[in-house]
Amino acid sequence: MTKPSLILVVEDNEANQLLARAVLELEGYEVRIAASGPEVFDELRECVPDLILMDIQLPGQDGLTVTRVLKADPATSAHRARHDRRPPAGVECGMRRVYIEADRHADVWL
Repeated sequence: MTKPSLILVVEDNEANQLLARAVLELEGYEVRIAASGPEVFDELRECVPDLILMDIQLPGQDGLTVTRVLKADPATSAHRARHDRRPPAGVECGMRRVYIEADRHADVWL
């Protein structure tokens, strides 16, 4: 049996946390919750999520700022190999947003 994918949900609203956890766990995912920017960094010291769902409006440090910090840090950012010029899988099917798996997941907007 394979281990379920881990999703880190970053959301300060408790009702939304409960809803996200319920829906994702029902689909078979393991879920961790962070309610603020500093909690994201605490969680990332303990786990390596396969996906982070980030709220934009967070108390203190907003989700956009947290995302910029994560993307700027090589320890939490995944980049496509510079020599790999092939379009991401799925583009030929008309997908506009593709998630690429390297050592970790990277979000690519097309």
